[in-house]
Amino acid sequence: MVYKAARLSFVFISILLITYLIHRIGFSSYYKESKDLINFSYKFNFLFTYILLMIFVFFEKKLIHQFGFIFLATGFLKLGMFFLGIKLLNLEINKSVFLHFFVPYIVCAGLEIFYLVRVLNAANFKNNN
Repeated sequence: MVYKAARLSFVFISILLITYLIHRIGFSSYYKESKDLINFSYKFNFLFTYILLMIFVFFEKKLIHQFGFIFLATGFLKLGMFFLGIKLLNLEINKSVFLHFFVPYIVCAGLEIFYLVRVLNAANFKNNN
């Protein structure tokens, strides 16, 4: 289980770091004005998704039947907490900087979905009452 968590952590951190670097280089001319939003968005999504994935890894046997519900609930919670953080930090999000929020959110949600699909496909629900 620790090996599985370490491997998932490495893949998750690598993908998010590569995405962050591409995002930062791609928006280097615009980056100066929205640096705080990009950094907050990546840090928030990383932390929230990492905690969620570790919960999924370490409680896989106990919570496998509820993974879908947990995923949906945490998706709403993640969006709500993100926008609360935006308001508390007085950051502005509008159409011109929407991708600064959307790119890390989609990358993290995609990794969550990829992991859950793998776990749920490997589960044997017929013999597991």
